[in-house]
This record gives sequence, C-alpha cells and structure tokens, in this order.
Amino acid sequence: MTDGRIEPVILRSLLFDEGISKRLLPHIQAEYFQNRPEKILFQIIKDLTECHEKPPTPEAVIIALSNARGLHEDDFRGARQSISDIIADRDQRLDWDWLKVEAEKFIKNRAMTNAVMEAATLSTEKARRAKPPYRICWPKRWPSAWSRPAPA
Repeated sequence: MTDGRIEPVILRSLLFDEGISKRLLPHIQAEYFQNRPEKILFQIIKDLTECHEKPPTPEAVIIALSNARGLHEDDFRGARQSISDIIADRDQRLDWDWLKVEAEKFIKNRAMTNAVMEAATLSTEKARRAKPPYRICWPKRWPSAWSRPAPA
C-alpha cells in the first residue's frame, strides 16, 4: 500500500525489477527517504544489490533486516511492515516512463530539500560558534555634550 507516496513504489521497483533497479539505484541516496524504516530498507536493498550485482530477493532483505544490529525495535517493526506491504504489492506492474518522471522529481526534490536543511544547520551552528562581530562597550565617562541641557 503506497498511501499516495512514491517511496514505497521506488522500493518495490528496486526489489522486483532489475532494469529499473540498475537505472535508479545510482541516483538515490538513503537520506532521500524521510521514513526511517524505508531508509533502512533502502540501505539494505542497495547494499545487497551492490554486493550481488542484482536485486535481492524479499527473503534476503528480511534476513538482512533480522541480522541488522543496533536497530530500534520500532524501526525494525516498521521496516518489517514496509517489506510485507511491498511483497503484497509485488504483482503490480509499473510504467517505466511514469516511474522515471516521478523518481526524477523525487530525487531532485529531496536533494534540494536536504541541501537547504544542511545549509540551514551549518548556518545556525556557525552563528552559534561565532564571536559577535562587535563589542558593546559603554564609555567610562559620558561626553560633556550629552550632559548639557538641550537649548530652549
């Protein structure tokens, strides 16, 4: 079930269509996935695909997910549910031309969003670490012109 999002469709395509996988995989990064379980699944699919030079089977992904260390229980359950949904939708065929356009939009959008967020983070960190550009220093003695009464 995609819930109107492109991420599960991309994951399904990477898992079940070798041609699409070879075309899309070099251009997608794990950081593009906002949902942490989908990010974990993508990284597993990418690692297994690069290791074996072909898309992994769903069973291989499930085994790799089960063997993954350091996963929070909620992330594991979410990834397990996502892979179950992807397996349930495996028979749905996609039009390559449609997926190519949508995946390109997804990649550009997420790359731009991540770049803006990273720039904002760096900017705030830099501003927090930077010294003020000037120092406010009150004079020890006020100039005499300031202490005179204003002309009437």
